[in-house]
Amino acid sequence: MSDSELNTTEQVASIWKLGGLKIPDLGKRVWQGVTERDLLGLSSQLAYNFIGALFPLLLFMLALFGLFASRGSELHGRLLYYLAQVLPPAAYDIVTKTIEEVTKNTGTGKITLGILLALFSASAGINSMISGLNQIYE
Repeated sequence: MSDSELNTTEQVASIWKLGGLKIPDLGKRVWQGVTERDLLGLSSQLAYNFIGALFPLLLFMLALFGLFASRGSELHGRLLYYLAQVLPPAAYDIVTKTIEEVTKNTGTGKITLGILLALFSASAGINSMISGLNQIYE
């Protein structure tokens, strides 16, 4: 009888049989697969690459924000109002100073550098994901 001919209760019960494996045997096989394919190393490599891609993305986003949210614009005012509602006063002062500096000193060089670095680091993250998935699939 194929699995499609089983009712729901029988299908759920067959899942928990684990193909005749006992729980300790399943645990050993999982651990063996993790160590043989260096799963922990691959996951740390992937996390490192994507965390490293965040900072160039933030540089690009802040430079882009400075281009569109010049002082006195409605977007600038609404953002500062929202930040005043959710941030403590000390954090609000720091963030406000940073936003003011970014909007004053925005240029196309920062945007270009930010997008190039963001694309480069994001492609490194995607490449590590591809190589990790290929290694796991083998």
